[in-house]
Amino acid sequence: MIRHPVLLRTLIVLGITQLIGWGTVGLVAIVGREMAADLGMSVTAVFAGTSILYLVMGLCTPLLATTFAKVGARLVMIGGTAVAIAGFAILAFAHGPVTYVIAWMILGIAGSATLTTPAFILLNEVAGQNARSAIGALMLVTGLSSSLFWPIAAFVSQAVGWRSTCLIYAAGMALLSLPLLIFGLPRRERPPAEPGAPDHAATA
Repeated sequence: MIRHPVLLRTLIVLGITQLIGWGTVGLVAIVGREMAADLGMSVTAVFAGTSILYLVMGLCTPLLATTFAKVGARLVMIGGTAVAIAGFAILAFAHGPVTYVIAWMILGIAGSATLTTPAFILLNEVAGQNARSAIGALMLVTGLSSSLFWPIAAFVSQAVGWRSTCLIYAAGMALLSLPLLIFGLPRRERPPAEPGAPDHAATA
């Protein structure tokens, strides 16, 4: 059981924001056919948006290593969430393959700064070697994202359409994820301690 208050608070914030982050990028699995019909694209091309997301994430994540070391994962995740908000806004107003691909590239950049790896880095900044149990708990919570968001996406898109669903996702990140990351995560005062050494870098 995680008893340290700062680590527990961090885990709660990351659990919520990771659920939102991973849940929202699964939108195509629910409304892919509607998007294809609206955009004049094939269903295959629309579903390729998710592949673009993962490709860009894979390419960008190593490039952020220096930034993580310099400013810490918290600031990177805040910036990445702002980029994700812009990505969903662009996706909502996409009217063809070019803007559609651009939107998913932006979401891929955002994902490299917010999804899974940055969260694990932040837990290590906060707790060092004691972060293992927290990382395991976060993985379990993140695994629930599709189970939670697919029914939500189906309901909301049926009620207001996929474009408005994208805008609702962007608004949710702006009103919930962003404030949680800004005010709920501990600030890093200095670079994290060496492995095995006591870690006092993260403060409330």
